[in-house]
Amino acid sequence: MLEVHHLRKSYGDKVAVQDLSFHVPRGSITAFLGPNGAGKTTTLRMILGLLRRDQGAIHIDGHDVDVHPEIIYQQTGYVPDSPNVYSHLTGREFLTFVAELRRIKLSPEAVQQRLEEFGLKGHEDYLASTYSLGMKKRLMLAAALLHNPSLLILDEPTSGLDPVGIRFLKDLLRKVTAGGGAVLMSTHLLPSAQEVADRVLIIHKGRLLLETELTEVLRTGGNLEETFMSLINIPA
Repeated sequence: MLEVHHLRKSYGDKVAVQDLSFHVPRGSITAFLGPNGAGKTTTLRMILGLLRRDQGAIHIDGHDVDVHPEIIYQQTGYVPDSPNVYSHLTGREFLTFVAELRRIKLSPEAVQQRLEEFGLKGHEDYLASTYSLGMKKRLMLAAALLHNPSLLILDEPTSGLDPVGIRFLKDLLRKVTAGGGAVLMSTHLLPSAQEVADRVLIIHKGRLLLETELTEVLRTGGNLEETFMSLINIPA
């Protein structure tokens, strides 16, 4: 689904991402792990076309994004770390606005159903500025999935979520992958990653240290935290 080949990005003399290659197959939830400043968000922004890369190639669903940049808009959904909702719009208005931007025809009934599916019943007509962080993330997820993308990219999706929110996210991502989609989620919260993901990428100082199935990590390393700390040379 997503193939990344030899990405490199530098800011002046500082190399943020170097020779980074990995893939995210269909039907998988891949956790993109690393300490703060490891290059995770920089990588996601390059994949999404929000940041120009110095070197490397990116393919989504077999298409080179340099040749077919429209594939990013058509086939990806994205939820950033800080939910960028328009605070002067209600939840209902925001979702309707995103649908109109994407030229998706949604009846008022369909908008209501989508809001209810994402746990926002009773809050549809409140301003998004009054929503909790978890509610804002649910609204952003609802918007990101409006066009049924093949690839869903999430930056720190579990940050600020309570156990109920994490369970909702886990169930939602399983539905996405059951339908043939792929998920790439960046996080530094290892317990959440171990609970939600089935594949693991570990990055440190812009370099990929590990790409494997989560079951393999658990089989050989005991748990994800021990493997992570060992790879980045921090005592567990």
